[in-house]
Amino acid sequence: MADAHAKHHDYHLVDPSPWPAVGATAAFITAVGAIAWMHHMFAAAPLVFATTALLILIVVSLNLAAILLRNRLRRRLAGRGV
Repeated sequence: MADAHAKHHDYHLVDPSPWPAVGATAAFITAVGAIAWMHHMFAAAPLVFATTALLILIVVSLNLAAILLRNRLRRRLAGRGV
């Protein structure tokens, strides 16, 4: 009976998620930080600041990838009773 209310589309619709926008933002900030670090654009700030910011953004990006993978695996394994 649940299928009576479901809409059938020619293509697969996924549930909206904020993670792609967060990931794109983290990737952009990481790229800007890497470019600034490689070109020594922080003349007044020590190199430690740029390196620390770059490493923090890399860790955040890897964490985001782990969250996305976890969500995909949860959705895939949800119906298996695991």
